[in-house]
Amino acid sequence: MKFIETFHGDVCVLGVQGKLKGCQEAEELYEEFKRCSQKHVSKFVLDLQKLDWSGSLGIGALIGCLTAARGAGGDLRLSGLNQKILQLLHITKLDGVFHIYDTVNQALNSFSAHPD
Repeated sequence: MKFIETFHGDVCVLGVQGKLKGCQEAEELYEEFKRCSQKHVSKFVLDLQKLDWSGSLGIGALIGCLTAARGAGGDLRLSGLNQKILQLLHITKLDGVFHIYDTVNQALNSFSAHPD
């Protein structure tokens, strides 16, 4: 997996590329997320536009990132999900737990529109 980290004000955008298919990839994502959170930010956007696929362990890693962000007094937004991942989140009813946006810009703007 490959990660691209950028900052937009007080929001860390973490681009995720590849497949989130197993334990190793899920751990890589969570560790990269923790590295970002150590830079004194609590608002995050996971840009999943280049994430090809995710299994249940990958969804577990997304939940871990969300829990960590909210535990630090912040929040997490998801953007750019493909149809397969959207369907997986819908089936598991997690589409009601995550804030999901089509683009990174929409996700970034949501922090000022809905700071929860």
